[in-house]
Amino acid sequence: MADALAEAIRYFRQEAGFSRLVPLLAKKYCSIGRLGGTVVLTNLSHEEAGAFTAFFRRSYQTGQKASIGFEQFVQALEKTRFSGVDILELLGNLCGASLVSKAEQAEAAAQFRRQFWQDLCSQYRKGLCPVWLEAVRDRQVGTRAVHLALEHDVHHFKENVHLVLRALTELPVQYERLSVFARRICGNPHVFDSQTPAGKWLLDALKVLSGRQAQDDKSAVEEENERLYAFGLLRDDVLNFITCAGLAAATDADKKQELPYLRQAWENGSMLNMPLRELLKCRYLYGALKCGGPVFIVENSGVFSSLLDLFYQQTGFLPPLLCTHGQFKLASWAAVERLAAAGCSVRYSGDFDPEGLLIAQKLVERYPDQAHFWHYGLADYAISLSQVKLDDRRIKKLDSVYHPELAEVVAEMRRLKLAGYQEALVESLSEDMQKINQKKKED
Repeated sequence: MADALAEAIRYFRQEAGFSRLVPLLAKKYCSIGRLGGTVVLTNLSHEEAGAFTAFFRRSYQTGQKASIGFEQFVQALEKTRFSGVDILELLGNLCGASLVSKAEQAEAAAQFRRQFWQDLCSQYRKGLCPVWLEAVRDRQVGTRAVHLALEHDVHHFKENVHLVLRALTELPVQYERLSVFARRICGNPHVFDSQTPAGKWLLDALKVLSGRQAQDDKSAVEEENERLYAFGLLRDDVLNFITCAGLAAATDADKKQELPYLRQAWENGSMLNMPLRELLKCRYLYGALKCGGPVFIVENSGVFSSLLDLFYQQTGFLPPLLCTHGQFKLASWAAVERLAAAGCSVRYSGDFDPEGLLIAQKLVERYPDQAHFWHYGLADYAISLSQVKLDDRRIKKLDSVYHPELAEVVAEMRRLKLAGYQEALVESLSEDMQKINQKKKED
């Protein structure tokens, strides 16, 4: 039988008239998983017409269409000297690979995935690996990219899933720059860059593990930076900064081990840009005044600078004031985190527009015991009113502002459809800071 198979292979390879038919028959089997169905060839060549006429013992004409059933091919083969040859073995040899039906392929793939996940679960039992593997196995939100890679590119799937699991096994205990972490774990400082598959999967994994959903009012970059920061990884710790004045920082709860340059800056009447890199050196952030008091936060650098000037002219020193420069970046949240750790109350003032209210609401929601709205009442809105119209798209954003302390302002803003800007409140803010600090001195 082996000789008959070898001879049949040689015959069909040498006969040019079967060069189109054989692959179509093989494809038909793989598609339906049985020896059945029909294949159609259009515009028969001279060689095909001659070969089919001789093989199937019926007339085929050049240029015509031919419909050939799989069973018809098997029966015709049995009437030749190749009778008894296994049809699947023949077609597989002619096509260069064993024929496997789609159902068989699906089952083999499923078996591979089951075994592969079992191996991964056995290999990676430390850190957060088991939690993420379970999430991937259950196809939780944020794991789709992993499954797509497994289905379409097994080689790259294996490569990247191991990289992510190694990262989850060795997440840093203390903060570590992402590129340094990647170099330590994988030997390549760019392997977890945001545009690489491993980098995207790692970010998705950290999102699943954190349980936090993306926030619409935050850029994708800031969302990713916060996600990495929550697990001890830093992407940018120099350009991500806050501007501050009148603050001190310490590494211990008793505030005996201070970072000297912050207090020196306050004593010299200077403000500082404090990058995330420096914030990470301290655990506590607080007002430099011995009498203590709340720390004030504004988002506008012009307002920040004006408040410093007014306060300094009246008191001779700088107030405990922090500027976020718009939307809260990672450095902003890191600063508030350290203010809260030191037991400071935080008072935030921003613009009267949907974006400003959302910033204020988010801060108060995240730190309900320490953070407070500062000059966000109806009277303040009236003073700050501008002629800048809020279009329907921005008014729609007010649907997301639900804090009860902002309800009256939201209602009035919907009615007037005008933005208000805190530049108009500078003198009121300065007077308020002076009163609060004076009261603390008297206490």
